Amino acid sequence: MIRSSSKIIAFILCISLLLIGLFHFPNNILCWDVFGYYLYLPMTFIYHDLGIRNYSVIQSILDTYHNSGTFYQALHMESGDWVMRYGIGMSVLYSPFFFIGHLIAKVVGYPADGFSEPYQYSIWAGCMIYTFTGIFMLRKSLLKFFDEKISAMLLIIIVLGTNYTLHTSMHGQGAMTHNFLFTLYTFILWFTIRWHETHKMKHAVLLAISCGLAALVRPTEIIGVFIPILWGVYNKQTLNEKLQLLKKNMIQIICFSIIMMAIGSIQFIYWKIYSGRFFFDSYYNPGEGFDFPPHTLHSLFSFRNGWFIYTPVMLFALAGFYFLFKKNKIIFASVFIYFVISLWIVSSWTVW
Repeated sequence: MIRSSSKIIAFILCISLLLIGLFHFPNNILCWDVFGYYLYLPMTFIYHDLGIRNYSVIQSILDTYHNSGTFYQALHMESGDWVMRYGIGMSVLYSPFFFIGHLIAKVVGYPADGFSEPYQYSIWAGCMIYTFTGIFMLRKSLLKFFDEKISAMLLIIIVLGTNYTLHTSMHGQGAMTHNFLFTLYTFILWFTIRWHETHKMKHAVLLAISCGLAALVRPTEIIGVFIPILWGVYNKQTLNEKLQLLKKNMIQIICFSIIMMAIGSIQFIYWKIYSGRFFFDSYYNPGEGFDFPPHTLHSLFSFRNGWFIYTPVMLFALAGFYFLFKKNKIIFASVFIYFVISLWIVSSWTVW
């Protein structure tokens, strides 16, 4: 049993999250911010009006399903088109379950409008699958560094000791970006490990897809590339060794870059078509954006939303950087630098 304790714990955690999710089952998972993440799909494949020229469709959906109090999820352009406030990445990740829901709706006779019950249940089920995948992928990476017992303990702490449970089963029922980005980062971590072990093309490709999708979900997550780039670098000698490794595998690096650009181009092309610009700031409303200097201390210690106040177990993770530097310099720089940049970005957001 000890030899598979982390697998048993991962399975129990998944069942627990599923039961909590069923207990807090949403009246309509496709509402509020999720409505904006998802809207690309029905407007493209059902209504064939991604620019929302016919606003009556949106009004009809809101009147029927009460997804949102106002249509804050998109911005009205002078051209007459509407541009989604949120990136297209979540729709890409929802898409397999959207098509399943669409098929079910047609077969069983529900309205094939993108929002009836088959779509809602299918998206919810998909979100739970992403949740379970993230937990088991995290387990795989933990076992590269710890034994079964410690890996099991870490899974419990991360799932139950942070806001992970809230974001995967109650708040947004797992359909918000937090859940999907967690899972994508478990893939980034795993394929970073595997590429540095094997230097195989397939791991480079899967790593590029993982990094690209994370940035497509939230553009600032482009910083995820620092994890594989800095992996194994901790002094001048290892930096030179890493540069030589990248040079030796230049074909893979080129493929990695092309895949990243191809995935990112989905968003840029959408912005160009409907806003007229390749780079479009959809958060230009007053009160939204980045503040400098950042609100770092408040983000960590305030009672309004302080990370260490409401997730105190992460203080041990912060202290762990000292021991990581002492015992495993190979991964210290990539993890620590990613953490610092990510914290700076998050705490710079106006509504931190």
